[in-house]
Amino acid sequence: MSVPPGPLDPRKPSRIWVTLLIALAGNAAVFALSINLYSVPAGAAIRPMGWAFGTAVNVIRRARAQMRSSRRYFLPWLAIILSLLPYPLSDFMLHNAARTRGFFLEL
Repeated sequence: MSVPPGPLDPRKPSRIWVTLLIALAGNAAVFALSINLYSVPAGAAIRPMGWAFGTAVNVIRRARAQMRSSRRYFLPWLAIILSLLPYPLSDFMLHNAARTRGFFLEL
């Protein structure tokens, strides 16, 4: 009778690649949403909301699950770092667009 692989079994396929792809897709989505800030007319006032939050929450939850079920920690930590990257990316693009296009931020 065959025994199913346990959580630390090296034969068990890792799903960390899915987590990494979700983190990269989240960065791409934040970039795609932030690129629209460059079309805001000069002198307009906008109130940006946290559009990078959902990506980070989802990826961190999945990466922590991978850390519990795997002995390898590099790829889950890489996924966590990539999931936090949309925050500085969106902040940089928001303030760069505000300086370039000349609109005002209502914070």
